[in-house]
Amino acid sequence: MRTKKSSIVILILCFALLAGLESCFFDPGENIYTKKLETIGEFFENDTIFEEFAKVLNETKVMGMLKSYGEYTCFAPTNQAVRDFFANSKFGSLENFPIDSLKNIVLYQLIENDAIQTVDFTSSRLRSNNMVNDQLQVRYDSLGDIVINGMARLLMWDMELRNGVVHLTDAFMLPDTATIDQKFEAEGLKERFSIFNQALKETGIARLMHKTEDQTEYSYYSVKTGAKVIIPRYYKFTIFAESDSTYARLAGIHSLDDLKQWCDNKAYGDPSLPIDDPQSSLYRYIAYHCLDRVYYKKDFENYARRDGFGDGYEVIETMYPNTLLEYRKAKGRIVFNPETRNDTIIENTGTFLTAESIYQDIKAGNGVIHELDGMMEIPDQASFFHKKMRFNIASFLPELMNYGARGQKVLELPDARLGGPQYFENMIIYGDAGFVLPRYDYTGSWIRHHWDEILIGMGYQAENWAQCNSATEYANTRYDVHLRIPPVPVGTWEIRFGFTTNQYRGMAQLYFDGIPAGVPLSFLPTENYGISGMDEQTARKVLYNNGFMSFPTHITDASGNNTAYTRTDRMRRILGVFSFSKMEPHVIRLKTVEPGQLSLNFVEYIPIEMVAEEGYD
Repeated sequence: MRTKKSSIVILILCFALLAGLESCFFDPGENIYTKKLETIGEFFENDTIFEEFAKVLNETKVMGMLKSYGEYTCFAPTNQAVRDFFANSKFGSLENFPIDSLKNIVLYQLIENDAIQTVDFTSSRLRSNNMVNDQLQVRYDSLGDIVINGMARLLMWDMELRNGVVHLTDAFMLPDTATIDQKFEAEGLKERFSIFNQALKETGIARLMHKTEDQTEYSYYSVKTGAKVIIPRYYKFTIFAESDSTYARLAGIHSLDDLKQWCDNKAYGDPSLPIDDPQSSLYRYIAYHCLDRVYYKKDFENYARRDGFGDGYEVIETMYPNTLLEYRKAKGRIVFNPETRNDTIIENTGTFLTAESIYQDIKAGNGVIHELDGMMEIPDQASFFHKKMRFNIASFLPELMNYGARGQKVLELPDARLGGPQYFENMIIYGDAGFVLPRYDYTGSWIRHHWDEILIGMGYQAENWAQCNSATEYANTRYDVHLRIPPVPVGTWEIRFGFTTNQYRGMAQLYFDGIPAGVPLSFLPTENYGISGMDEQTARKVLYNNGFMSFPTHITDASGNNTAYTRTDRMRRILGVFSFSKMEPHVIRLKTVEPGQLSLNFVEYIPIEMVAEEGYD
């Protein structure tokens, strides 16, 4: 892996070795590392190695932004790369290129509000999205060179300027517009995944992946400026696919008919139905391989960590209705649906992501494809998922991941005024008074971590944003939130709700499937749980008898602070014990009793017979 060079001498020697660059590329008499007081825009204007890119920035009116205060990461193509781009386009020149299209291409090279150096290229994708909200991939070729999005090789890197960092590349990066099903038709993939690809098309599931963006206008009013901001709502997908060779090696499958017969033998569905019927075995098998949200390999790794930032596993819904899929991390790899004993993975169970990195994170315009090195079977849901499960509420909302909420420092989401369009499919938000604006966490640093939270009600009761007094407006917020939770397996379960308190929060009545779940819940830190001075065992018993539990002990913030039983600002409320005769989703409703902000953390399921032995996590 390449890292930042601190020595100018080493930097000059590196450039002396670069082939194919024009003679004016590097001027040792005007070393770029001496220009740290310039903005990125000024830097581009003052150095001839960026002359052609500077013309593009001026033509698209982006240059002004790069001269302003802020923080940016810019992947800037060489002069020759810019000339080649225009020469190879159907427009032939900068002058003939449509400005709107060209501006989008320029913004594709830029990341706002984050200066990312190569030392931070530690995963398969960059930690922040670019300015058209796409996630940029990072790979290292056989020579150790850094390649971004499979298109642009870094020639020079970590040029620190006043308002960010610049990396010089050998090409423009362009967005991949191919949808998931089109990607499977690409050279190399079509041959490798011919059976899965045919099944994806013949079942009709491929057609579900043609959509890319909702054209409804979703917006919010900026906390900082009061300006109306429109944010997109994307449709993105994750596909797990077995290769033809895996089918042949493990199951003797050599054709689509063989795969259908294998699925019928597993009794996944009705073998008499055509394969494009959602109740057929093959349809269900392929749908179980599909998610309605985008997961890169690094996302799987992050959500499966056990160092205070996760439970060591995550359970998610698939596109086969009312089914769950679990993944964990074992021996440095991601494994799906492994069998466990005492939370330890049993050897040689489950299905792993392929070890071949070239077939992980295969990026399409509306999602990503991962190869599996085994057959991903559909486990019996009632028996396999008969165990304690904890779901971060953010995981119920595919729109967050598809919008690229990971790592955002601040993420404000569309407000939900009465009658306005709802941004989330699984969370309906009504505001009884004023504006109710959901916001992801305070820091945005850990999406999908159980310590973090989604906040409902930023309190904009005043029509004129400038008149808003935050403390007063938080206190005046009224909401009515309907949250769809994942399907609960057959059986008898205790269901809990994780929440956080502070002085701006009020009180809400909770409902489960429309039935009130106990007395109203206070979100104020002044609530007295009656455990002061008690020993731990007694305190936990008193809390539980009153319908509460402390946060799990292993959940910590970034500083390692955990949730001791005496810490009552982070709690679990027991909604009740429920019996289910079929596996289906349910709805938790939270409605204001006393006005104030609402915090959503996680929902927890546990079979009732496991409660006595569950411990403190």
